[in-house]
Amino acid sequence: HKRLVVRGIAAAGAPVVADAALVNERDFYDAYYGTVPAPAAGRPLPDSASPLWPALAPEYLLMRRAATTDEFTEVTREMARASFKGIMVSVQSMYETASAIVQLERALNLITLSAVMVLFLIILVGVVNTLRMTIRERTREIGTVRAIGMQKRDVRAMFILETGMLALISSAAGAAAALLAMTGLSALTIDAGDNPLGMLLVDGHLYFAPTAGAIIGYVALIVAIAAATAYFPARRAADLTAAAALRHYE
Repeated sequence: HKRLVVRGIAAAGAPVVADAALVNERDFYDAYYGTVPAPAAGRPLPDSASPLWPALAPEYLLMRRAATTDEFTEVTREMARASFKGIMVSVQSMYETASAIVQLERALNLITLSAVMVLFLIILVGVVNTLRMTIRERTREIGTVRAIGMQKRDVRAMFILETGMLALISSAAGAAAALLAMTGLSALTIDAGDNPLGMLLVDGHLYFAPTAGAIIGYVALIVAIAAATAYFPARRAADLTAAAALRHYE
């Protein structure tokens, strides 16, 4: 019979050469199992301790098909525990083991979220300390604007708006720097070899997929956190009376 060799996956609408065969993925495994020789039922076999056992034992053992990663792990354990010394065949695809990749993705996302929360905590502490120093240095300025008629809510809004603008400019600059860094890292070729982390590479390169919605959302989140953190120091500055602020000396 003619031997078929898999050369690649044809794209939709691609021309097909005359000596090519198309394989339907949904029917592939049914056809595969249909061509595997079935074991002879009722064939007398000697005991495994008999010297005839290696000659008359089955040449291969086809393991059951696993539908999930847990089942695939159990099949692997069965293969390790089996006393069968012949060839053990386990046919799987990436779809049966995809849950392990999903779990790895969730773990990486959890690590990323933890790092982001630590960064947000640092941002909060930095914003609070910066505003406290700014308000202390600008106490007489606050007294002056209060003396000429600026209301408490206006003073509070001024500091919150100032903090929000600084956070917006800083986060936008950070996003631009991150895009440049991702572009540079994507250009590097990484030879992962047999390292399992090679599954994170695409053709030997790191692949980043930032979206405009995600960038805008994170920038807006940083600005909102900075503005919310600035509320309490700004309220403290707004509560200063004009007389007390003008009497302030460093």
